[in-house]
Amino acid sequence: MIRPRKPVILLASVVCILVVFGIVSSRNEKLKAEIQEEANHLLYQWETLEKTSKFVHKENYTSEISPEPCTVINPLTNQFFDLRPLGALGNDGLVQAWNARGYDYGRNFSIGICSTPLKQPQSLPESDFEGVTNKSEVGGYYTDTTGHKKSIGQISTTPKFRGRKLVLEYTDGSVCEGFKNDGSLKKSTILSFVCDREIMTKASISYVGSLHDCSYFFEVRTIHGCPTAAKKDDKAIIWIFLFICLCAVAVFFGGGFIYSLFKYNQGRQSVSHWKSNSFTAGVKNLAQVSQREEIYK
Repeated sequence: MIRPRKPVILLASVVCILVVFGIVSSRNEKLKAEIQEEANHLLYQWETLEKTSKFVHKENYTSEISPEPCTVINPLTNQFFDLRPLGALGNDGLVQAWNARGYDYGRNFSIGICSTPLKQPQSLPESDFEGVTNKSEVGGYYTDTTGHKKSIGQISTTPKFRGRKLVLEYTDGSVCEGFKNDGSLKKSTILSFVCDREIMTKASISYVGSLHDCSYFFEVRTIHGCPTAAKKDDKAIIWIFLFICLCAVAVFFGGGFIYSLFKYNQGRQSVSHWKSNSFTAGVKNLAQVSQREEIYK
């Protein structure tokens, strides 16, 4: 009988192993491809559902909180910003003017936030704010070298976001000087609000610069430039706080009542136990006395 040599057996074993491994790997590749295709399909469905839910949530949120004058909602984060405390809208209609030093510009500025900084605009002379149709809507101004007031823009109550920057624009101010125009080119202002939670005052306005004495830029550092909650959310927080207080009062009085009841029951048990012990001792003493009397007899 011819016996196969060891190298032949080893070679046949290796060939069999490679064949089996190839079959298994081909099946695994098909299975992996099917799983990957199914995963991609599920991922696409999930992304579509997520986008739809975000759009619906954003639409519902903006419809629930309709922006009031001098307020805005950040479209990127859905956070609420309220600038009304910086102007007359949040000061019971009283005029609130903010001063900004012009430094090298040579003039100082008076600016209102969503309201005019002028207290009595109708009593001003005609030489002030020349070319401005409505003096009561002047959002900011300065006094030139001749003593006349110049508007740097009419008030606006619609702040907006440019990326992550909260800005408020005033346009249609006094006519820009030094330009050959028909009066259509007028002064404008951009207020850029910066969130500052450590500031000691309501706000601090700094003059940044101007372009051709026609466009002016200011930075407003204020805590009101930080996101806050809408007013309806404040009411909800108040109700939650009152509910917690009522629960605390109920727990306090309920616990006191239960403790008093427990002490009362404990006292009754001790009294009844004392009475039963006294009765038992009396019966024993009476029995002993009767026994002694019988012995003496």
